[in-house]
Amino acid sequence: MKYTNEETVNEVLKRSSKVRKEREKRAERVLAGAGTALLAALIAVIAFLPRAGEGAQAVGTVYGSFLLGREAGGYVLAAVIAFVLGIVVTLLLIKRRNHEQKRQE
Repeated sequence: MKYTNEETVNEVLKRSSKVRKEREKRAERVLAGAGTALLAALIAVIAFLPRAGEGAQAVGTVYGSFLLGREAGGYVLAAVIAFVLGIVVTLLLIKRRNHEQKRQE
């Protein structure tokens, strides 16, 4: 027999850990790519929105329909970018906390 039982168990644990880490990295890359594609699509949509003419005026009401005006695209884009950045920062902090907990164990 080439390996002892203890060596075999250690090797299996190392390989399973490696496979799990590769799977997590792949999932992170897919999510990052999807987020980037979504952001690019939002930027493209807002970039190609027709601009209001000089005589046109956006209508604002107390019901929030002022965001439907053509001039509000930049504000909506800024809000979406801030939201996405908030999600990314939150996920990174959660991942770091989990990593620290595993390291302490």
